[in-house]
Amino acid sequence: MKHFVQACIASSLLLSSPVFASFEGTLSDARDTAMGESTVAAKGSPLAAFNNPASLPGHTTPGAACSFHVPFIKDITTLQGAISIPLGHNGVTGALSLERFGSGAYRESRIVISLASPVSSAIDAGISASRLSRSIQGFSEDATIGIDLGIQADLLENLRFGATIFNVNSPGIGSSNEKIHPRKEAGIAWNPSRQLLLTSSVEQLTPGNNLKLHYGTEYAVTGNLSLRMGLSSDPAVVSGGAGFSLGKLKAEAAVKKHPDLEDPAMSFTVSGYL
Repeated sequence: MKHFVQACIASSLLLSSPVFASFEGTLSDARDTAMGESTVAAKGSPLAAFNNPASLPGHTTPGAACSFHVPFIKDITTLQGAISIPLGHNGVTGALSLERFGSGAYRESRIVISLASPVSSAIDAGISASRLSRSIQGFSEDATIGIDLGIQADLLENLRFGATIFNVNSPGIGSSNEKIHPRKEAGIAWNPSRQLLLTSSVEQLTPGNNLKLHYGTEYAVTGNLSLRMGLSSDPAVVSGGAGFSLGKLKAEAAVKKHPDLEDPAMSFTVSGYL
């Protein structure tokens, strides 16, 4: 029965191209999920390659992170892991990230190598090269290469802009050379106080699709505990979560609710720096 359900899910993914496209995923860490997937302009964790590679610089020691995402359809989970390493003393940072999305019937994997560097005292830029592989049980296994670009810039002392384009080269995959369309997102992150972070972004998943709006809030209750809320449009999904840090280790959790589905989606992330 389980394999039948997985086969049905894979068929649905393949036949519903206006809704689902290969490597359309927008998941990053639990913080981003809790904040409505709106943190393209915020400084990121070692998993930054899945959100904006330009948000990697800023840490002077190696870091690692892993995430587990349980979506609205429970059989299609996502696993992510990453390590980030500072390269010298000028802010240049490299990262290796891995992702596995899907079930036994349909699976997507990404191996991502990222490099990010300050361009000036106010601007960071990043680039990623991804090996994108797709496996459809009983049909085919295909792979291609995607290129991602990102930038972040300080507009004011407490206001930051960020933008990213995933798969900017529009790679083709499979015998039919199915195009993986670029996904674009831009937004801002504003710190009106030391405890409060407000984020917002606008995203286009594929050309011709409606723009998705994302909003998020993070409030540092203490030095170790942060609470988060978020909202995204098309459809209207609400989210929330928390992050707890102990020394250089951090554990985060998030939950989000779809207006038309009974079960919520959940994300969990653990990260740390040496």
